[in-house]
Amino acid sequence: MNKKSLIFALLFLASTALSQTEPAPAVSNISIDAGSFNFYFSPSVYHMFGRTEYEFSMTSQVADTGGQFVDSTSRRLLEYPLDVVMVGGSFGIMSLEESEKFWSIEASYHTNINDPKKSMYDSDFSTLENYYNETLVSYTHSNAEMSTTLINIEATRELFSMSNVSFAILAGFRHQKIEQRVIGYNGYVVTDPLNPSTSQQEVTYDDDALYYRVVYKGPQLGALTRIGLTDNIQLDLKTAGSLTWVNDFDDHYLRNFRTFADGHGLGFISNLNVRWYLNPQFGGHATFIDFMGSFDYYESNITKTQEQYQFSPTEKPVGYTTGGLPHDIKSQQVRLGLRFGMLL
Repeated sequence: MNKKSLIFALLFLASTALSQTEPAPAVSNISIDAGSFNFYFSPSVYHMFGRTEYEFSMTSQVADTGGQFVDSTSRRLLEYPLDVVMVGGSFGIMSLEESEKFWSIEASYHTNINDPKKSMYDSDFSTLENYYNETLVSYTHSNAEMSTTLINIEATRELFSMSNVSFAILAGFRHQKIEQRVIGYNGYVVTDPLNPSTSQQEVTYDDDALYYRVVYKGPQLGALTRIGLTDNIQLDLKTAGSLTWVNDFDDHYLRNFRTFADGHGLGFISNLNVRWYLNPQFGGHATFIDFMGSFDYYESNITKTQEQYQFSPTEKPVGYTTGGLPHDIKSQQVRLGLRFGMLL
C-alpha cells in the first residue's frame, strides 16, 4: 500500500469535529434554503491501542485406549495487536453559533502508517473427557504487519439545553477494515497433555504463518453532551450503541485451512473531545485544536466454516469442510490524539 498517496487522499476525504458552540467571527457563511452553516475541515493524528481476540472451539468423539468413545475438545485463542498510529482527516458542515439549536454532519477517513510493535499470540487448549481438563498445549508469539481503514459518517441534532450544557441525538454509520499478515513464531508445544510441564517442546518458524481480515460495519445511535467550559473551550462527550455486521476470513498457512465467518454482533462507541478555539484567527478563518480520546468495543458470537485446502498431517483430509463451529470475536480499541480544524 502506498501510504503517502493514501494519506493525501484521506486528507481530502476526511471527516471531523462533531460540532461547535463557540463564536467564529470572520467566517464565510453558505446560504441555503434552510438557513446558513459553516463548512469545516480538519486533519488529525492519533495512536490506537488495544487488541482483537478470536476464540473458536470444536468437540468430537474419539476412542480412548479402552475402546470407549469420549469427548475431545480443542479450543484456540488468537490475540491480534492493534497498537498503531492513525492519520486522516474529516470534513463537515455545522450550524452557526447563533442558531437556536445546533446540528452537524461530518465524515472522516483514517488509516495506519506503521505496524504493531506488540506481538500476536496464538494459544491452543485441549480437553479429553475422563483424562484431563482443559490444558494449554501450544503457545506462540509472532510479529504482525497491519493495514486498517476506518470510515465514519455522523450527524447530530440538539434536543435541549440547560445553562451551558446541551444535549443532542447522534446517528451515523461506521465501516472498519483490519488486515494482518502474521510472520513467523516462537513458542512451545506440549507433546503429552497429561504431563504439560515436563513435555514442552520449543518451536520456531520464520516465514509467513497466517493471514486474517475482518470488517466491522453498521449503524450507530446515541447521544452527545456538550459543555461550554469557557468562551473558547468546549467539551463533547459521545456515547453510542451499534448493531454491527462482522465478516471474517483467516488463512492458516501452516495448517493449510481457511475459515469464513459472517454474522452480526453489538458495539459500544464512546468519545471524549475537548475543543479549543484559537485566537487570533489563521488567514481570516476561525481555527481550533481538538484533544481526543475514545474507547470502542465490539463483540460477536457467530459461527464459522472451515475448509481444508491442502494436506496437513495434523488436520482433516483435503477438501474436508465443516460449518457451524462456534466463533467469538471481541475487539477493544482505545485512541488518543490531536486534530487541527479550520472553518472555511
